[in-house]
Formats: sequence, C-alpha cells, structure tokens
Amino acid sequence: MPAASQLPLQVVTPAGRILEAARPADVREIVALESRDDMSAYVCSWDAARHLRNLKDPNWRYFVVRHTAGGIAGFAILSDLLSPNRWLVLERIALEHHGSGLGTDVLRGVLGVAFGEAGAHRLALDVYEDNLRARRVYEYLGFRQEGILREAVWRGDRYVSLVVMAMLASEWAQAAAAR
Repeated sequence: MPAASQLPLQVVTPAGRILEAARPADVREIVALESRDDMSAYVCSWDAARHLRNLKDPNWRYFVVRHTAGGIAGFAILSDLLSPNRWLVLERIALEHHGSGLGTDVLRGVLGVAFGEAGAHRLALDVYEDNLRARRVYEYLGFRQEGILREAVWRGDRYVSLVVMAMLASEWAQAAAAR
C-alpha cells in the first residue's frame, strides 16, 4: 500500500470540489472545527500536537476542502495507509455546515482515494450510535454495520456506544458501477 506521500495532493470529488492534502498551517482550523461545541456530539477532538504528528506520519492522510475565500469548510482523515492487510480507517470527517451534500461529496472523494490510489481492500470507521445523520450517509454510500462497541467513549457526562461500519473494495466497485 502506498504511504500518504505517494497519494495525490489533490482529488476532485464527484461534484467537482477539490480535496487537498492538509498542511501544518491548516491544523489550527482543523482543531477549531472539531472542538466546536456542536461538533462534540459527532467527533472527538485532538490537540494540535497530535494532528501535527499525524501529518508527518506516512500512515496518515488528511484531506481538507476549502471555501472559495480559503478557509477550511471541512476535513477528513484516513489512517493505516501502510496496513499489510490493506485495511484503512476513516478516522474522522468534520464539516463546518451540514445538510448541503458536502459531506457525501467529500466522503465519495475519500472513498475514491482509499479504494483507488491507496489500494484498500477494506475501509472501516466507527460512529457514535446517536449520530443518525452520519450513519444514514455511510449506509447510503455502501457502508455496512458490523457491530456495536457498547459504552466505549465517555462523552461529557455519560458513556456512549460506537457503531462499527465498513466497506469492502468489491462493494465500493459495485456501488460506483450502479451510479
């Protein structure tokens, strides 16, 4: 499997948006976006130091989608690019605004990289059980639920469960052919 440095620096999504490889200068906006109060119900947040370490690691690839003015409208993170089993993980996808189709489009672009250039056999993710919007998008694009990690994450004042989902390369190819 190729390292992050061997993947394209830009990807055009099906809707024509450009996903770029994130740069260290983007980390401030990435941290700010995932740390917003309204985001804590959907994604965990990491500090800048962890994101900067990941950006340097060939096992990770960060994608950002920018506003026309240049700020970040969203980002996605893939990990395990060097997996000998060709099993990648969608660590996170976070968007400034929801409901416009941006997330579906960004995810389609990331799927193209994962199963195309990265040569993944499998792409897995976990999502908070109560994040129904994201779960619907993942299912719509072809991810299948594989299990539940019961009360796996402490969120605020309680434990919440994670739904484990994945897609295989053959399923992605079938979904792409159907479109």
